Amino acid sequence: VVAADGAEGGPRGEPPDVHDLDEALRMRPLPIDFGWGIEEVILRQEAVRACVEACYWDRVEPTLGELQRRLAASGWSAEHAQVAPLLCARTPETFAIAPPTDSEFCRVLLKTPPTWFKGWDDAAADVDPRAELAWPARRFYARI
Repeated sequence: VVAADGAEGGPRGEPPDVHDLDEALRMRPLPIDFGWGIEEVILRQEAVRACVEACYWDRVEPTLGELQRRLAASGWSAEHAQVAPLLCARTPETFAIAPPTDSEFCRVLLKTPPTWFKGWDDAAADVDPRAELAWPARRFYARI
């Protein structure tokens, strides 16, 4: 939030928080050209929840980029995946949208983590996705 005097923060100079971002996203309308009725919105919110829960299961932080990648992999168009934060903001009892910081990306979290959740796997964040492409080549050259 930027005040009229250019200062960042909440109304009294506090740092911006989750509630400001949630409220700002909740106030934005869904694109009307999608033609989604209430039933479609509810189905899409359930699909987003399933993707976020899958991140918890995989112990991969559900950053906005990760969530959009998973939604696209499940058949969502890029345009539809872009509105995931708007869908999440409309169900504040389910989701909390953590704003980005200097060291973290924007994350879509569950208000109540699953009981089986054991925390994020820090090693998963450090893995270079290109590394798995190198394994077939290594196996091939190891046989030579």
